[in-house]
Amino acid sequence: MTRATAEMRPPAATAFAYSLALLLALAGLTAPPARGADPAAIRWQTATLEGHHGKTAEAQLGRLTVPMRRDAPDAGSVELALLRLPSRAATPGPPIVFLAGGPGGSGIGAGRIPGYFETFVALTELADVILLDQRGTGASTPRLFCPATSLPSPRLFADWAAARRFLVDGAVACRDTLAAQGVDLAGFHSVESADDLDDLRHALGAEKISLLGFSYGTHLAAAAMRRHGERLH
Repeated sequence: MTRATAEMRPPAATAFAYSLALLLALAGLTAPPARGADPAAIRWQTATLEGHHGKTAEAQLGRLTVPMRRDAPDAGSVELALLRLPSRAATPGPPIVFLAGGPGGSGIGAGRIPGYFETFVALTELADVILLDQRGTGASTPRLFCPATSLPSPRLFADWAAARRFLVDGAVACRDTLAAQGVDLAGFHSVESADDLDDLRHALGAEKISLLGFSYGTHLAAAAMRRHGERLH
C-alpha cells in the first residue's frame, strides 16, 4: 500500500521555481501541433489519501507514460503520477480531473489539505476524482526541481536589478542542471500538458472527462478546451 504525501518546497527555492515557470510558459507560446499518442495502460496500485486533519480515503495510485515531446519521438518520455478516488455513485459521470496551480503544484499533495480533501471526497458522489501531478511536478518524473544554491538577500525585491539577476541566474543554472540530466525543457509547457489530459482520458477508457482547476490549473484547462474541447464534459 502506498501513502500519498505532499512534498514541501524549501522557501529558498521558490524564487527559482517562479523564474523557471516563466521560461516554461514562454516555451509554450511556440509549441508545435500535437501528434496522436498511444499511451500505455495506467499502472495502478492500492493507496490511501491521508489528509492533514487525520482523515483518510481509499484510493489508487496510477502511473501513465506519455511522450516528452510529441513532435520528437526520440526525446524520451514522461511518467505522470495520479491518484484516483473511486466514485460512490451508482452510475458515475465522466471522471473529474483536478489541475493544481503554479505551475509546479502537486495535485496529489493538494488532496491532503483539509478543504481540498473534503471537496474531492464530496465529488466522488458524482464521479471518480483524479488528482493529477502534471508533467514536471510532484511524483511525476522527471521532476523539474532544483534546490537553491544560495539564499536571497532579505532586501532582494527592494532592488529590481538585483532581484532580476538572482532570478535569471537561478533559472539558467536550473535549466543547465536539468539539461545535463537529459530533460528536454521544450517538452514542458501548457500545450504538451493539455495533450497529456487527452492521453489520460483515453487511458482511463472515458469518452469525456471534466476538469477542475485552481490558479494555473484554470489556464491549463483553457488550453485543453482549445485543443480537445469536444472530449471535455
